[in-house]
Formats: sequence, C-alpha cells, structure tokens
Amino acid sequence: MKVYNNPFSGAGFKVTAVVNELALSNVELITVDLGKGQHQEPWFRAINPHAKVPALVDGDMCLFESNAIITYLGALKPESGLVPTDPRGLAEVQKWLHWHSSTFYPDAMKINWNTYYQKVLGHPKDEKTLAEGRELVARDLKAMDGALQGREYLTGKLTVADFSLVSALLMRDVAGIDLTPFPNVKAWAERMEARPSLKKARPPV
Repeated sequence: MKVYNNPFSGAGFKVTAVVNELALSNVELITVDLGKGQHQEPWFRAINPHAKVPALVDGDMCLFESNAIITYLGALKPESGLVPTDPRGLAEVQKWLHWHSSTFYPDAMKINWNTYYQKVLGHPKDEKTLAEGRELVARDLKAMDGALQGREYLTGKLTVADFSLVSALLMRDVAGIDLTPFPNVKAWAERMEARPSLKKARPPV
C-alpha cells in the first residue's frame, strides 16, 4: 500500500498520523514535491485526477480525499476502534467528518491560507478573507466546545474524526487561532497533539 503525501499538507498530516496510530507497517509513505509540480504530472493525475495530496493506492484501488483515506485505514483495523462498526457510532463519526469537509476546514483555511501558508508560499494576504475566517472559526469552535463538554473526544472515544478535525488546528499558533475561550477544545487539541502518532506526523516547521 502506498500513500502519496506532502509534509506541509494539513490533509496529508491526518493521514500520516492515522498510519502512525495504527502502526501500519505495510504502508509506504511517498513524498510528492508540490514545489516542483509533481502533483500535476500525468503519473500522479492517474492516481488522483484532481492533482491533490494525499492519495492512496492499494492494489488496483486509487483513493483520494483525506477523510475517505483515514476511514479506509481505520476500517482495516476494526479492533482499534478508530472507525466504529455499530451504526450509531459510525454515524457519529461520519457526522463530524462531513462537518469538517463542509464547514470547519473551509473556514479554517481562510485563516491558514492567509497566515501559515502565506508565509510558506509567499502569496498575497487577503485581509478581508482572513477576518471572515476568524469570525467563522470562532463560531465553529464554540459549537465544538459544546460538543466536547464532558468528553475527551468528539464521539466520546478516539476515532478518525478527532484526527480529521485537529488537523485544521495544527498551525493554530502561527495562524493566531486562540483556543483559550474554548477550554474544552483546547484540552482536546492538546490531548490529541500529545499522542506520539501526531508528534511524529508534524511537518518540519
């Protein structure tokens, strides 16, 4: 099994972290050099026609979208509990994964793109989008804080949903996202980031 990734990708970070968490020794992590445009080359577009990392190849299956990938990886080891097998547990995980894709990630990227990635890539900063992102993320964090009340993890126990959502907060210090007003989220994020699997997956800067 091969995972094509880049260490500076937030979406890729969660995939690497789940690989680490599950101790999947049969996974080969391959770096795609985005700076050199490898993601646009025909060989990679044959894997992911959208030219984005991460992407997974397992036999004759090519899988893209980070949430789909981590769900697949977790399902390979049902004993881990990262992907529940009961209908209600699975629905709870899917709820958070869909919310991440439709709401939290787009909102957080308005901030991350104009702070962390702006410094890394050097593109112009869009102050209007940045301000909009800060307002939206504050709303999102308030909702998460309520959901985490009395819970260590989003669904009550560690699942791929936790890995997915924490990836959007990976560069929160550089991005200026303050979790102090959201104590439940802050404790959860620190709990997640203390896991060896996430520490090992962190990008070099």
